[in-house]
Amino acid sequence: MAASLAALTGLAAGCGADGSSTAVIPGQPGEPIHDSDHNILPAISGTVWVPPGTDFSSLAEWRKWLDTLFLAPSAYAEVPGAVRVQTETWVTLNWLSESDAADGKIDTPRAVSDGLGVERTDQNGEYRIISADTNDLDACRMYVSVGSPGKRKWTRAFVFDRTADLDSISEAVVRMVLRRLTEAPPVQLCDFSSQDLRDIYAVSKQIIDYDERNGGGVLAATIPDTNNNVFNVLNPDPRVRCLPAFHRGPGCL
Repeated sequence: MAASLAALTGLAAGCGADGSSTAVIPGQPGEPIHDSDHNILPAISGTVWVPPGTDFSSLAEWRKWLDTLFLAPSAYAEVPGAVRVQTETWVTLNWLSESDAADGKIDTPRAVSDGLGVERTDQNGEYRIISADTNDLDACRMYVSVGSPGKRKWTRAFVFDRTADLDSISEAVVRMVLRRLTEAPPVQLCDFSSQDLRDIYAVSKQIIDYDERNGGGVLAATIPDTNNNVFNVLNPDPRVRCLPAFHRGPGCL
């Protein structure tokens, strides 16, 4: 992370008339990041949440890059009972085009323009990505994913606020929106505004919160299984599918 911040110091903050550069001053996740001249730098931040007891290194595609995973419980977990990753975990910021998403899959994500879209989490599972592309969060459409660059991404989240947490709910929202693009009535990725995605996530979180606190049991022994469980709860639920923000999926009046 230090290398990326150092690179951005010269790129985003710039140099003074005497050739000196300004320093990046990180804030807490979700708070603005400033340079030493108090200019707000374009950035997003968030936390990576996972089921307790999971071990990314047991997944074949991650064995070469991820160290042993240590987990710390938190009362603020997005999925009730989830924990935050404490050791370094790659988070990547990419663009998703409308044409790529049209078939309900992400095949050719595009890197952010300044090449600064990859960072690692800290010991609290928190990340910060500083990129000029995040100046406009309403532009269609950026997303973050957890994984090593060039490898399969297990958990994703659309970017619609300065805070973009990654968990099983955010992954379910990405899957549901992608699937919705393949259904009638027709809808395109860029028809989903930031507010639409915000509303879909908020309702989804309420449903999972209630489900888990009443014995729903979506948490599983692995991250992929937990992601699948959350998706399978949310995807058929009319409280999500019939939201105006979801552009009223099939079967909605």
